[in-house]
Amino acid sequence: MTTRWVGDNQKETIMASGKSTACHGVVIIGAGHSGGRASERLRHFGYTAKITLIGKEGDAPYERPPLSKGVLLTAGSEADTFLFENDWYSQNDITLMTNSEVIWIDRLAQSVVLSCGTDVPYDSLIIATGGRLRHLNALGADLKNILYLKTMKDAKALREKLNNATRLVVVGGGFIGLEVAASARSLGVDVTVIEAADRLMGRAVPKNIGDLVAKRHAERGIKIVLGKCVECLQGVRAVEQVVLSDGGVVVANLVVVGVGILPETELAERAGLLVENGIVVNDLCKTSDPAIYAIGDVACRKVAPNSCSFRTESWQNAEAQAALVAAAITDQEAPECEPPWFWSDQDNMNLQIIGQPLDWDNSITRGTPGEGPFLMVKMDGNHPVGAISINAKREMLLMRKLLKAKLPIDRDALSDEQTPLKKTVLSALKG
Repeated sequence: MTTRWVGDNQKETIMASGKSTACHGVVIIGAGHSGGRASERLRHFGYTAKITLIGKEGDAPYERPPLSKGVLLTAGSEADTFLFENDWYSQNDITLMTNSEVIWIDRLAQSVVLSCGTDVPYDSLIIATGGRLRHLNALGADLKNILYLKTMKDAKALREKLNNATRLVVVGGGFIGLEVAASARSLGVDVTVIEAADRLMGRAVPKNIGDLVAKRHAERGIKIVLGKCVECLQGVRAVEQVVLSDGGVVVANLVVVGVGILPETELAERAGLLVENGIVVNDLCKTSDPAIYAIGDVACRKVAPNSCSFRTESWQNAEAQAALVAAAITDQEAPECEPPWFWSDQDNMNLQIIGQPLDWDNSITRGTPGEGPFLMVKMDGNHPVGAISINAKREMLLMRKLLKAKLPIDRDALSDEQTPLKKTVLSALKG
């Protein structure tokens, strides 16, 4: 056992294990949804030491799903997105540092270094840095009125632009792009969505669902262009038109690019943590350094030595992993994890996905697309392992319970639309 000086007239004891008895508490890098929720869950599980929450943005932690919907449509609605009231952090003895950037993680000293030169020591570190935007690599991408959407500041800027926009081009047919397109169309803007793949939301849903969503958007007046890339963007100072890979031209006075994010792993890489499509973590969100955890969009979770690793960008994942890491740090029993769940509201469509099957073959469907609730259930034998729904919130709630229980179901009853789904699922849950 040794001692060292850590500040003016302050010593700490270093045990033989290397663990310091000084209580520097938990530092969280990233004051987004997952980081903010982790601070709350730590207090919920009885953590009494210091918590420091550090974020680049000027805003306190908020939820991001409303940015492409409610925040775009209604001025002032951003107040409803914040996780907690402004005084909640001081009331719970949490140091919230906004407009602050961590530039270095010193694993040996167990401290982080801010861009202003300040060191913040930690006993446990949580990395919740999220992702960085993929940018459009095309000539003219630096023209004015070409926007991206990731932060509250982005959403406010886009809302202001939409007030004067007449022709919007959305580059990217994923969830964010389609939500922005639907919001803009509800404001009366002429909208064209350009997707390089042959279907919408290709990474998340099968082609029949992508085609159905495309049809529904087209019925609302949104033009869908599939299988075309953006060759260049043209205009004098601001964008005026988008030139496609086949030579086609789409007139636009506003462009929103939504082509996904990349996990923000730079800090972790410089610190020597294991990184593979995100910061690799175990089932408790612990990284290759036992004092460091990672959660949210940046975390790539591997729950068993020979299992597949996966990174999930969703509201539910931010909530679940925040609870996992807080339980791990406080030595509490880990909360039971639900299957991955995601939703997207696109105008009058509510799309939900549960589970992460490798494909959607061997699925059972209920309902007729476009005519009321529609549900598709991916089966592995008699076990449901995933589900997709459109405007079927009640049905998806039942499926979430069933997938969480990991129980088999009567395939014939599930296929029979004359048999109420609730009856079939409750029968399966009772065993």
